[in-house]
Amino acid sequence: MSSPFVHVTATSTVDDVLRRYPSTTPIFNLLGMDTCCKAKLTLREAAEQAGTDLAVLLSMLEAAVCASFAGAGRN
Repeated sequence: MSSPFVHVTATSTVDDVLRRYPSTTPIFNLLGMDTCCKAKLTLREAAEQAGTDLAVLLSMLEAAVCASFAGAGRN
């Protein structure tokens, strides 16, 4: 399930995703991905280094972003 409003791809960098979608921080932390020194890695590279399936990472990030958008709409 891909949302046209979430722009996270295998070639996005960790840093770009974190800046655009801060709600994804717990996902990177959960998977043990470096969000500081190696934040310039693409998601593909970061997933490979962490031993995480890229499709799983992208799905988790998209879900976190969509959840944050849904939560922002509740007032």
